[in-house]
Amino acid sequence: MARMIPPRYDSQTINYGEKFLFQRFKKARDIDDWFVLHSLLVQQHINQRYGEIDIVVLAPKYGIFCLEVKGSHKISIKNGVWQFYGRDGNLQYTKDKSPFHQAHDSMQSIKKYIINELGADYKKLNFGYGAVFPRIEYQNRGTDEQDYMIYDAVKKDTITVAKYVQIMAKNFREKPKRGKETLPDKSQINKIYQLLRGDFEFYQKKSHSIEESREELHRYTDQQLAIFDSYRQNKRLLINGGAGTGKTVIAIETARRCAYNKKKTLLTCFNRNLGIWLKKQFTPEELKFITVGNIHKILIDMLQSDPAIDLDVFIDQAAIKLLELDKEKFEVLIIDEAQDLITDSYLDIFTTLLDGELKNGNWKMFGDFNSQVIYSEKNADNMMRRIKSYIDGDLAKCRLDNNIRNGKDTALNAVSLGAFTQPPFRISSDRNYPVVKDVYKSEDEQIEKIKKIFHNFKSDKIKPESIIILSRNKYENSVISKIESGLPKITQYDQDPYDKNVKYSTIHSYKGLEADHVVLIEIDDLTSKKSNSLFYTGATRAVHSLHILISDIQDRLFTANFFDVVEMYR
Repeated sequence: MARMIPPRYDSQTINYGEKFLFQRFKKARDIDDWFVLHSLLVQQHINQRYGEIDIVVLAPKYGIFCLEVKGSHKISIKNGVWQFYGRDGNLQYTKDKSPFHQAHDSMQSIKKYIINELGADYKKLNFGYGAVFPRIEYQNRGTDEQDYMIYDAVKKDTITVAKYVQIMAKNFREKPKRGKETLPDKSQINKIYQLLRGDFEFYQKKSHSIEESREELHRYTDQQLAIFDSYRQNKRLLINGGAGTGKTVIAIETARRCAYNKKKTLLTCFNRNLGIWLKKQFTPEELKFITVGNIHKILIDMLQSDPAIDLDVFIDQAAIKLLELDKEKFEVLIIDEAQDLITDSYLDIFTTLLDGELKNGNWKMFGDFNSQVIYSEKNADNMMRRIKSYIDGDLAKCRLDNNIRNGKDTALNAVSLGAFTQPPFRISSDRNYPVVKDVYKSEDEQIEKIKKIFHNFKSDKIKPESIIILSRNKYENSVISKIESGLPKITQYDQDPYDKNVKYSTIHSYKGLEADHVVLIEIDDLTSKKSNSLFYTGATRAVHSLHILISDIQDRLFTANFFDVVEMYR
């Protein structure tokens, strides 16, 4: 059987034709080295902003083929317009382009992208396209198509789907005026698979990561892809994962897919800075369908309230005010860092905003419910019970395990700060980016060590804007505010793209974000679960280097934890 990517499909949304072809490829023999990618979102389409390809076949010794699948019960062409009918005889939809034209454009889009990314050596590979009509005998023979491009209700009973692709490969290779195309080997097909899978499934990359780490984030492990792909079409889904497991990337991609399907979508979070950053990840066209930002800003805008209002009072009253407003509801709700928003007041608000309410609506909640609960004393069990009280039946859950943001040493140090007795994630990276721990006995000693860190940054020509200083304290209460000389200019983090200075932020305000270089200061308490979670959250913001400044008393606890953590991951 071919390797199906994703390995499963959603029976609620996939049409008959795609399901038919999926099953045929899955059961086909002697094609174990083929990849069959289905329902792929194309971000770089040659004729439109983006599009979706039904099936892409990557076959060593044969080529790369795009298939358009039409499972309609009846198809007609009138005045050049293709009309597709359902079982009841009613017109379902129309297309100005033929399925062959659609498949051809998809093929050209993929071909152009592969050549641009992998080089001119891939230009002469054998590319082709076809159309599949599993319910009808397709007899039209216009200028759009040739017989070898077609797999219909007659051919499906006489030749296998693998044989169809092989016949198509032979004919495209020998097509007049094309010249002999090169047949791809396994290595080339694997490179194409990695490229297409990465770009189409997880297109978003965080803008302030170094290039190598962007690429690792961009290439999810097959296990994580399979897990999420097998769950994501559940109408109500809770995605739980430790820091760095890609929850925000998947939340963005989920919202982007909703925009593609023209669904009115709310993507929200608790943190103001994260909300601002999330909004910047979408195009103006996508924002026609997606409302995005932190929940307080969204509610204040909706209700036209005073931004200076007491937030606790405002949130307690918001659900009632929304009912009085009687606005059009969202078709899809996506919550990032959801562990910060699991209270009755917020859940009532989401119930009011969502079509079908939380009980029957379409929603996804992404969060680290076990390790990054820094705004309250809630635990995972309490949050699960609270969510379940708003729905009927079981709660579908997806677990993301692999930390793909942090280097190995960063991850080990972060888990040690968190004082975990069970791993919060798997460490999937073998990158050994630097982690430096400095122990101080006094405030003056901490100041001198901070100055030395920034002297080394300057010597290493590290860009100031790639550095963030994180503390549990606000700037005016931090040790940084007491340093009068010996540091570069430092500004408080506000997402100004033109600010090229070193940034300072509280850990709370930087939650959900990341930076190339993190300096985590004033680690003066590792004795409470809340403090452990806070410093764990701060350390896991680091993509490249992590500097830890810890008091000598707390270092004894940290060192004991570190030995246990290393053993735990052995």
